[in-house]
Amino acid sequence: MTLQIPPTSGPAAGNPAKSGAQPLGAMPATPAQKPGAARTRLLLESPIVSTLLRLAAPNLVVNVVLIAVTASVGRTFRRRAQL
Repeated sequence: MTLQIPPTSGPAAGNPAKSGAQPLGAMPATPAQKPGAARTRLLLESPIVSTLLRLAAPNLVVNVVLIAVTASVGRTFRRRAQL
């Protein structure tokens, strides 16, 4: 990014809009796309229910597996206690 310094004399000296100079900290008009921008836009623009289900799917899978493991371990201990 090159910095443009406004002229100090002449007709455009007091008006940076006439000289075409940008302020020193100004961003360009077309920012570069960030890699995560597409995912962020998808989260913001997609329907809410499908987004929530997509985000909740890993938690649902883990909870189902934990419930199955807990039930099988509990059943094993109950069977051994009866012997």
